[in-house]
Amino acid sequence: MPYHGPWTSSAKYLESIACREIDWINAYADSQKSNKTPWRYTSPEQNSPEAHLDLLQKYRSAIPYILPRDPDLISPRLWHPDLHAGNVYIDDQARLLSIIDWQGAWTTPVFIGANPSLLLDYGIDMLMKLPNNFRTLDDARKKQLRYQVSQSILIHVYETTTARDNPLMYKVMRHPHGQTLKNLEAFIGSTWNNCLFPLEECLIRVENEWDHFDTTESCPYHFAEERLRQHYEQARCFNKSQEFWKGLQGVLTDEGYASNETLSKAVEIYNDMREARLKDLHGEERRKFDK
Repeated sequence: MPYHGPWTSSAKYLESIACREIDWINAYADSQKSNKTPWRYTSPEQNSPEAHLDLLQKYRSAIPYILPRDPDLISPRLWHPDLHAGNVYIDDQARLLSIIDWQGAWTTPVFIGANPSLLLDYGIDMLMKLPNNFRTLDDARKKQLRYQVSQSILIHVYETTTARDNPLMYKVMRHPHGQTLKNLEAFIGSTWNNCLFPLEECLIRVENEWDHFDTTESCPYHFAEERLRQHYEQARCFNKSQEFWKGLQGVLTDEGYASNETLSKAVEIYNDMREARLKDLHGEERRKFDK
């Protein structure tokens, strides 16, 4: 298994992911449709092996130039990828007792593996205090605002404490291209799983911001004007999809997850979505969808 490491550098690690996907697409993609998730935006090029190979090669060509130069940020660490509240146990004095579910632990460079706590919701708009008209609002809006303020305060405390007690983590959080580099690593390994469009979005961003990377070399790839025009047209549909799922935040995720508390509401939403989708389908396509 040539893609399982160990690797001698972060660049070789990322190169191996891209090469793995290229080899898989060359071997299997022609006879197998890409995975699609219902009600999530899918690029028109998603089923085109050539489109995947083109973007993966673009990414490969940029790897040597876009990685951090700071040795701390590219050094390897062991990470637990699923530190949500259910996996962390504390006692009555808030002292750590144990951490469970280590089966997904992995070793990867700091700039990829270091992420803010899953207990924090960075998808909110920061709001440090309740609005003056809070008492006049309905209960649903009050609940939303309480959550927004509580998360904002937690994020502020987390970042302040991290800057003081964990400077390496804070350095990752403040890296100018940190999120782009994380997204690239995530998307290159799953382009055939409906990640072609977001990978292209990241690569366009890299080209646009190339002068801000720590390199004197020119960007090794280029997106033609016509391709950019097509991408930005598709982006409108993609953004609508993202806004739709953002509106369901706290009830249902785009992967179909709902908590016990929101399950009945999630089922109701899915039934409505299913009926709306069936109205647009006919014949064999409808039969397959309605299985």
